[in-house]
Amino acid sequence: IGVQLNIDKIKEGITEIQLSDSNSAGYDAAEAIMTTDTYPKSFACKVQLSKGEVTIGGICKGSGMIMPNMATMLAFIATDADVPKYLVQQSISEAVKKSFNRISVDGDTSTNDMVVLMANGASEVSITEENSDYQLFKVALRDLCKKMAMAIVKDGEGATKFISVKVGSAKSEIDADSAAKAVVNSPLVKTAIYGADANWGRILSAVGNSGINFSPEKVMIKVGELSLLTPGYISNFDESAAREILLKKEVDITIELNEGQASTNWWTCDFSEQYIKINANYRT
Repeated sequence: IGVQLNIDKIKEGITEIQLSDSNSAGYDAAEAIMTTDTYPKSFACKVQLSKGEVTIGGICKGSGMIMPNMATMLAFIATDADVPKYLVQQSISEAVKKSFNRISVDGDTSTNDMVVLMANGASEVSITEENSDYQLFKVALRDLCKKMAMAIVKDGEGATKFISVKVGSAKSEIDADSAAKAVVNSPLVKTAIYGADANWGRILSAVGNSGINFSPEKVMIKVGELSLLTPGYISNFDESAAREILLKKEVDITIELNEGQASTNWWTCDFSEQYIKINANYRT
């Protein structure tokens, strides 16, 4: 950060770029943009519309300095559908809100994040208005973005576990998102999950730190299907059963605020010693 790139290297890379339409080209591009990523991230799907089939494909990179607002991650998405500019912008903005802007690896953001959707019309299948075809396209794009975003979290620097955080029965979607964001960005929550410690107090504390208005005594917290806390501050669970759940590679945390009808899902990973080693020895 703050160090100017060597423009000669950039210019050399531009002049030597090798465009290709081979089956491996997308994977090669995904590999080329990696930084601290441990593997390339490339995804694609096909969507059957009324006028024919279209494809959406994307590559992304990012492993550290990842927090909602997209952080130091890049995502390049292309489709062969013929879509006007305003629908391209509208669909990608909605997809990002439900995917890339709901992930966190370490709570840090950067200055060079980007998600781009390009439509080249090569399929000659057009989407000209907000009709049923557009809805199908939009859902497929959102699901693809979600897979890409989750892949970034799973490959988070030093990550050993993928954590899904669901906040339910909030007063509003803003409250739900605020609570979930506070939980996924909490170092104390992330280290507790790394240590397989069912410390529900850290989760509740993070929600309290989110700034939303809620009644703590109404809250229910679960890991997997095991309740750690039920309304009335009642906590009576099997510690060994909780530890068994938290030792898994994928951990689901559910927080019911019992204040309304809104809900959200966010994704993060745990903090391990390896994260510190990577960032103590790597100039960013």
